[in-house]
Amino acid sequence: MDSGARRGRNDFPSEIIEVKHDELMKDRPRVDQVKSTGIAFGPAYQPASSSTKGKVSKLHKRKHQITSLFMDMKQKESELAERRSRGLLTKSETQAKYGW
Repeated sequence: MDSGARRGRNDFPSEIIEVKHDELMKDRPRVDQVKSTGIAFGPAYQPASSSTKGKVSKLHKRKHQITSLFMDMKQKESELAERRSRGLLTKSETQAKYGW
């Protein structure tokens, strides 16, 4: 065996598989349907955490300015609404499963 040759360097795949983006993405849910609040509010729904508008600086957080507290409150409120909607969905699925 040649000490300078690397193993598998001249090996080529025996079959080439064509992969299309549309085929990979057809079964994935839309971005707004990933969270159940996105389903409720429709495709225009943007979670507060993903929006770039209204970012609070570290200085504002450190000084507990009202805007930073308000932004934290809104973010926690949306997370709580998401958790509640997931819980209600689970409850309704259980009721449907057992016929309650």
